[in-house]
This record gives sequence, C-alpha cells and structure tokens, in this order.
Amino acid sequence: MTKPKDTSGPAFGSAKVTRLRSGEIIGQEFSPGLTKREYFAAIAMQGVLANAHAYTDGSGDRLIEVALECADALLAALEGE
Repeated sequence: MTKPKDTSGPAFGSAKVTRLRSGEIIGQEFSPGLTKREYFAAIAMQGVLANAHAYTDGSGDRLIEVALECADALLAALEGE
C-alpha cells in the first residue's frame, strides 16, 4: 500500500531571495500563491464556463458550486492514490 500524497500545499508558491553583489543573501520571502483547491477550482470553472448555460442560475452561484465540487473531488482522488 502506498502512502497518500500530500495535496495540501500551494499550487504556485514562489520565493524571493535578495542578494548583495557579493552573493550574500540578505533576505528571503515566500509567497504561498494559490492553494491547490483554488487552482483546481479556477481550471474547473474555465471548463464549466465553456458550457455555462447548463449550470447557470442567473447569479453565478451554481457555477461556483460546480467548480468547487470538481476541485474537491480531484483533491480527494489525489489523496487516495
């Protein structure tokens, strides 16, 4: 049995390292970026919007629900691998 994958980390984290001309590091910052859930939901929403008439309730709330459901299902599937 394999160990479940950790899907809790950021999707697009970035690090900024500040160096002097000598190469000495004088500062580091980390930005976590989007969560994987936010990223997967954004991708799902893009697909849903391609067929938006099937999901629209006039306010966009159903589009958001569908995108989050897709993201959560993908994360759950990844954790089960």
